Amino acid sequence: MHSTFVARRHQRLGALIAVVAALLVLSASVGWARSTNGTWRLIDVSGAKPTIRKHSTLIYDAASKRVVMFGGDKTPSGAYSDVWAFDMPCGPWVQLFADNATNCSSTSRPCRRHGHAATYLPGSPAKMLIHGGKREDGVLIDDTWQMTLGTTPAWTRLSATTPAIDRWHASMVNFNGVTYFFGGKEQFSIGMCDTWAFGGSSWSYVSGNTTQSGGCGPTVPERRYHHSQIVDTGLGRTLVFGGEYEDEVGATSNVWWSANGSSWTPLGNAPTGYSRVLHTASYDPIAQRMIVIGGYDKSDGYQQLIISAVTSMSTSSAHYGAWSTLSPAGSGPGGIAEHAAAYDSDGDRILVFGGVDQNGTFRNDIWALEFADDFTPPAAVSNLQFTNLTPSSATIRWTVPGDDGTTGKACRYEIRYSLSAITDDASFAAATLQTNSPVPATHGTLQSTVIGGLSSGLVYYFAMKTSDEAGNVSSLSNVIATCIPYTPNTICDDFKAQPPVEGGGGGTQAQFGIRSLGSQPATLPLRVDFGLVRSGPVSIEMFDVTGRRVVQRDLGDLAMGDHSASLSAGSSIAAGLYVVRLRQGNITSTRRVVLLQ
Repeated sequence: MHSTFVARRHQRLGALIAVVAALLVLSASVGWARSTNGTWRLIDVSGAKPTIRKHSTLIYDAASKRVVMFGGDKTPSGAYSDVWAFDMPCGPWVQLFADNATNCSSTSRPCRRHGHAATYLPGSPAKMLIHGGKREDGVLIDDTWQMTLGTTPAWTRLSATTPAIDRWHASMVNFNGVTYFFGGKEQFSIGMCDTWAFGGSSWSYVSGNTTQSGGCGPTVPERRYHHSQIVDTGLGRTLVFGGEYEDEVGATSNVWWSANGSSWTPLGNAPTGYSRVLHTASYDPIAQRMIVIGGYDKSDGYQQLIISAVTSMSTSSAHYGAWSTLSPAGSGPGGIAEHAAAYDSDGDRILVFGGVDQNGTFRNDIWALEFADDFTPPAAVSNLQFTNLTPSSATIRWTVPGDDGTTGKACRYEIRYSLSAITDDASFAAATLQTNSPVPATHGTLQSTVIGGLSSGLVYYFAMKTSDEAGNVSSLSNVIATCIPYTPNTICDDFKAQPPVEGGGGGTQAQFGIRSLGSQPATLPLRVDFGLVRSGPVSIEMFDVTGRRVVQRDLGDLAMGDHSASLSAGSSIAAGLYVVRLRQGNITSTRRVVLLQ
């Protein structure tokens, strides 16, 4: 019997080892690993962005892979009503609604507010739900709104509660299709301890004391506001943590959990020094833990010390309730409180926005606490090509690569050009950088940019690289080159531009172009031998040294391969030097010829 038990144990151990090995292989193959402590990264955002604020809300829109920010507290007074979306992982910020909703009786948009509650509602379309908060005149409100996310976001005012839940700094989460709202502070009162549920059209009372007096009982959390609430998807429950009781006194470090909002169970207090108010808490589903960032430490009930620490509480069944302090790499946002945060489930990171620093200074920076260590660079662009040339610019086009190879969304381009050949990383780094490169679009789509400030008559070489949010950089793209024309009707002598073959790689296409113009000097009619790399309409033109076109012949649709055609003039032309140009679409090839009269 003992030998059978040992054999079975070895079988289970062998199976476990096989699973772990498979996970390690998978991790190596996709180029990432997971860091328990994470890494702080400041997301450097150029262009328009939200102004400095605190007490805003941030949700992660999984359908569109972006975070959405609403409202907040202005400095020195007032509130915001604007809505911004930040495309992950690198932006940009896009303003969805301006800060101009001042009428709190309006049914078209929620008015300016801060300290409200918000949560994400998955679905098709996905939505953001907000409730309550404080108006810019200091009055609390009890309205509920949902914003339909997607291409055309729109606000809808939903029914209010009876009695009214006019609160600020409460918590709200979506759990199993039901939105649960807990606690918060009423106007000029202590914190509350009631739980309400919203099923999509109206609020209903679930548990707790709905009045400002009396106790809360042993089966619901104590009164509080400035707290946090998360959904533990692993064990199927919500958790309430931290906060303070009344008049910014009486901070707590305890945790309560509930599977339905009706029956609550105390989990006990965190260790000394873990009490938090005006912090953020996020659920990490991979490591099964609640992660708390910043806030005020009010261990003595009064002193407010802004915290820079990142702490966590395990929600795994084996270590449920165990607390620890993380040590993320990177400088991080430092001491921060009254900020907003959301967990990006696609990128395995927590986004932190705004808040105040140790000096009480309002902020609008955005940080990412990243747990997935990304080692995979974007794929190299292989079909860089010209789509238009002018006497001072070149338009280039390519297929957008991804973040990791050809998947995900990359962060930025490095596009360079040079009068010298670009052959490797060193010559690429020495080339001139385009300063207004576009932000990478969705992978697999076509994207283009115009590079200006070029000089006509000179041959330029162009190439690019792509990087992701972790700093991984792709290999060098294919290198293309062209001569910038003097005028729209002339091009440089004896230079063959690269034909933009869809899906093709780099390098000049030697098959396309003028093969010969007969013996020199030549006479009219002039025989032109040329080759094509694709079928389509073809024309041949001749220009004099002033750039005046003297002969043009449209040859119609020709097949790929070698061809011959003759050029003749309707009237006699002078002897001299001419340029013959072969054109097919936006591909050209030229060659000089000396004509006898």
